[in-house]
Amino acid sequence: MTIDVVQHGGNMVPGNIAFYYDFTSPESYLGLERFAKTIAAFAPELTPVREADLDPFPQPEDAPRRANLEELAASRDVLPFVWPEGFPDLDTTDAVTVATYAKSIGKAAVFSLSLFRQIYAGGRDPSDITTIYLAAAASEIHPRAVDQALSRDKPAADADAATEAARAAGIVSVPTLRIGQRLLVGPALLEDAAGVLKQALEAGSSE
Repeated sequence: MTIDVVQHGGNMVPGNIAFYYDFTSPESYLGLERFAKTIAAFAPELTPVREADLDPFPQPEDAPRRANLEELAASRDVLPFVWPEGFPDLDTTDAVTVATYAKSIGKAAVFSLSLFRQIYAGGRDPSDITTIYLAAAASEIHPRAVDQALSRDKPAADADAATEAARAAGIVSVPTLRIGQRLLVGPALLEDAAGVLKQALEAGSSE
């Protein structure tokens, strides 16, 4: 198993775990699906951010990227990919705003997973409000609450603040797992989430 670790700041502080993601990223989709099954007991903080504002790493060529992700999905209990039209150039501004609102009411996980599945298993456009409504309905969030989240300043401001805090923490792309001040990125997040977390915690405790 390979693991890419970026140390930002001082030593890692175990117990402070967060997962950063954006709906532009199918890797975030597979990572969140994996985490929901393997490390939910650690209760990582789910933090939707706007990847475009993080100076993300260049993505690999589209065809090999899709093939690799499809292979990963087929090897585990994840719905097959149905790629949305326009991928990889997806507008997830409203999706991140509503996910930030869902986080404020304790529904980040259920809403985000539902929306990821609408996008990458249903092939739906994340900028289409109907896509967001469908994910909200599956999460028991009323459409009126979605409309209010998009019409009020606070959810968007909170999403902006989360993205800026991620930048300040040294995060440049998604998905990223943060444990204390240690940032973990790379394919191991998708392949063995529990193993990655265990390895990082053990490394941090020995520092």
